[in-house]
Amino acid sequence: RRGPGMLWEAAARKFEQQGGRLMMGHAAGALQYDGRARRWLVETIGPDGQTHRISARDVVCTAPLRETINAISPRPSSADAAAR
Repeated sequence: RRGPGMLWEAAARKFEQQGGRLMMGHAAGALQYDGRARRWLVETIGPDGQTHRISARDVVCTAPLRETINAISPRPSSADAAAR
């Protein structure tokens, strides 16, 4: 049982041990950064089709980079280069 799955499982355990909240099976709909509050406003679509909105200091998104970049607002200045 060696491979990338073990890495992700260990990362998930550590993330949760440090207080992180995993939202498995959720698609990132929108990621908006509020510079004044220094928080992310995240909209996800759960496996049940329901939209969820959360506020977070940090976000880890495992979606493909191009998809993640296109969901971020305001669009980062490095977005075009990162999406290639």
